[in-house]
Amino acid sequence: MTVQAVRTYASPRLELGPEGGDHLSLLVLRRLHFRAVDDLDAGWLVCPVHVHVGGFSGDVATALRVEELHRFGEALRAVRSGLRRTAVLESVQEWIDLTITREHDGSLTATGHLADEPGTGSRLRFRIAGLDALALDGWVGACASAVTLYALPA
Repeated sequence: MTVQAVRTYASPRLELGPEGGDHLSLLVLRRLHFRAVDDLDAGWLVCPVHVHVGGFSGDVATALRVEELHRFGEALRAVRSGLRRTAVLESVQEWIDLTITREHDGSLTATGHLADEPGTGSRLRFRIAGLDALALDGWVGACASAVTLYALPA
């Protein structure tokens, strides 16, 4: 009889806005290329996005790189500490462009676009205002968790 030890992890998730209102949810699900051993392929992550803004709602299957989430997490950390007013997540393949801005009243605004097929498909521009700055802790944590879980092979 063979016994395998299986480690389970909760998938990191960035939740922007309340579920009952305008919101965007990005889930870091898994590596795109399971058996990849090089930086080029192993760095891609499957990151489905759900968005509901105004009268629009939908799901897009996106792929992001580990280093994109790392840079975004570091920028969010700087916004949280007051060193910067904005943090930007830009995907190299243009799936998503997301900017978090700290407003003068302390609240946060998320703006950007989401594409269903980068370069050739439809793009949804969105703006979610009035986000609570306390959410920054969760967003920073989700990015850090994703980077830790899917760190590139040495």
